Amino acid sequence: MGVTSVNDMYDELRSRGIEPVRKDPRPGKSVVVITPATVKLWMNPVKPMPYLIRYVGVAEGERLIEQLLRRIARPDDPITHLLIAPTVLD
Repeated sequence: MGVTSVNDMYDELRSRGIEPVRKDPRPGKSVVVITPATVKLWMNPVKPMPYLIRYVGVAEGERLIEQLLRRIARPDDPITHLLIAPTVLD
């Protein structure tokens, strides 16, 4: 589905019989939309508003650099996966 805005995405979902909702989605009938906080919704507001998430970039970068330096120092150590939980904004 190639869309250029949240409005376009909502239109595409609705054309397929899927309604965007804020809570209690019904399988095959509705969907909760989550989007990065960087999306400029004030220019084209939608209803219902999607949930917004953000990542703390500095914390991500610090953890990634630490992992890289550890990997350089110990290249034979097992690979570790880094999970960074987003913050849900409301």
